[in-house]
Amino acid sequence: MREISDRLLYDFYGGLLNGRAAEIMSMRLNEDLSLSEIADAVNITKQGAKNYIDRSLRKIREIEAKTGAHAKYRRAADFLRECAQELSEGADAQKAAEKIDGFLKEY
Repeated sequence: MREISDRLLYDFYGGLLNGRAAEIMSMRLNEDLSLSEIADAVNITKQGAKNYIDRSLRKIREIEAKTGAHAKYRRAADFLRECAQELSEGADAQKAAEKIDGFLKEY
């Protein structure tokens, strides 16, 4: 389960990583390369590749722990999906608008 969460966090916060760390994380999470393949591609040791990945994951997890931005984004996206589904099934637009207004006041 953590790998899925790490992929989502990387998608959300990956732009905050420096160039080399972002490149290595992309190779690992998007291209599914092994540590050996990453090490060969960027001319570092296998341990160096592992260290980049570990530091990058620690950084994006810390950012999420401090900001909670990804969790808030997911909650808002899930809420909007639920509202859209209700409206597509014929829910009252006025009630939906009130529900959205209430959510935004809490948000």
